[in-house]
Amino acid sequence: MTFSEFGRRIKANDSTGTDHGSAAPLFLFGNCVNPGILGTNPVITNNVGNDEGVAMQYDFRSVYASILIDWFELAPSIVSEILFAEFQKLPIIEGCSPVATDEQNKDFNFVFNTYPNPADRKVNLSFESANEFIRISVFDPLGSEVKLLYSGRMQSGQHQMELLIEDLKPGNYFIRLASDHAQNTKLLVKL
Repeated sequence: MTFSEFGRRIKANDSTGTDHGSAAPLFLFGNCVNPGILGTNPVITNNVGNDEGVAMQYDFRSVYASILIDWFELAPSIVSEILFAEFQKLPIIEGCSPVATDEQNKDFNFVFNTYPNPADRKVNLSFESANEFIRISVFDPLGSEVKLLYSGRMQSGQHQMELLIEDLKPGNYFIRLASDHAQNTKLLVKL
């Protein structure tokens, strides 16, 4: 979800002060989002005043309330307490599993074998997967992917893989294994 702490006015003020306004677009991304656009294009006349803004169509708190109710499954009464009022529920979330990530990850077994870790040349990985897409990557401490070990569909069962790390500089890295339904990250110390 994108959001801003302020909207914008219609007309630029040539940097003679704030041009903060009361309305702004808000975008939602992801598998749980009902695709489409809510609202209509604003009609803006040619004679816009310096302080005019676009009329608000949906209160941002309606978006928050809808996400809290439809995705996080909070009761509407609790959402009203959190937001200090009731707000319109928007049709923005669909087909989303509200299950906590702990529940999703409970059947996902990613065991990082310790022979060896710390390591200087190679690390052995062992994990179990369903018949699903798997991606195994190595990231540096800044979050940049420095090595891709595997990306593709794997059959159901127990899997063993060898990760060669001779080309990595000494330091801490993170191995991330992601599947269709879960992910897990483990620390790797390169000697």
